[in-house]
Amino acid sequence: MATSVGTTFHGLAAGSNAAATFTPAELRGGLVSRSGIVSGSTVGSARPGILPGPTTPLLVTQPATSVMKAKVFSGTVIQVTADTPGGVYSHSLTADTELDIAAAPGSNTRWDVVVAKVFDDGTSPATTIEVLTGTASASPTYPSALTSPAANTYYYPLAKVVVATGTTSITNAMISFPAAGGGLPAFGQWTVAPGGVVPVATVATAAGLPLYTPFYSTGDGMPGLMLPGGATPWGHMTRYFAGTPTTNASGDISVAFGVKLAGGLTATPFPNELLAAVAIDAQAVGSGSLVIPRWTSSSSSSSTATFRIYDAAGAGVASTTLAFAMIAFGR
Repeated sequence: MATSVGTTFHGLAAGSNAAATFTPAELRGGLVSRSGIVSGSTVGSARPGILPGPTTPLLVTQPATSVMKAKVFSGTVIQVTADTPGGVYSHSLTADTELDIAAAPGSNTRWDVVVAKVFDDGTSPATTIEVLTGTASASPTYPSALTSPAANTYYYPLAKVVVATGTTSITNAMISFPAAGGGLPAFGQWTVAPGGVVPVATVATAAGLPLYTPFYSTGDGMPGLMLPGGATPWGHMTRYFAGTPTTNASGDISVAFGVKLAGGLTATPFPNELLAAVAIDAQAVGSGSLVIPRWTSSSSSSSTATFRIYDAAGAGVASTTLAFAMIAFGR
């Protein structure tokens, strides 16, 4: 069973820190930017996590066919150790890979965890992506190897896979990214180079960032900055809408400007308030008598903006479908 696959390590090629060199491959791989990630309060420390990418880096999903495997997408992970030898490790899974999940238990339920692993004893370092198999129980817990790793061994959790009795294939319903406990880092969190904006799942999860880290919440579309005490000042945002609404008898339209966030449509893209919105009709209606551009003040709702559409004579244009575009501002 292939429960482990090697990764490409982006590290110092040889020598001590004082006389280290980089290989051309490591330079092409972006070693410098990858190792200089967001730091915490301790000198030389860094925030472990997955480097954001254009696709789905190190996402764990169900396999292409119904089998006992978990698919891991290619990507790069940052891991941090405090031991000697140790430091900041950057390694990459260079191709999408399916890893075997052990057969379902005869009774109870088991928690398996897909991890990124660093082993460094100073002599034969190795980096892998692998599956840690848990122990079936009526009250399952994380695999002991994850919570009490062997010497010189470090894990970064990518996903938890819940395997129940009778399971014959792995599905996405079994895979999750839970909040970690026992000192483990959060499952599947992101990290970036200093000064970069860190993607987080929600504003609440940003509380774990180092101070003064700019972030963007993919779950609710909120940008912000992490300050002492967990405060997160939010910046203003811009949202766009295009559609074909129809005016009512008075010439009014109420436009919901929901946008897609985290793969789903949200009707409240501004968590606090809509500050202003402007609208433009992209086509001539009413025998070409409509004046372009035209807009009115928006409502105070965080999810809709209300406009009255007038013709050139100043009358509301009733029961007319518009090719409508809008830009809205909020926070």
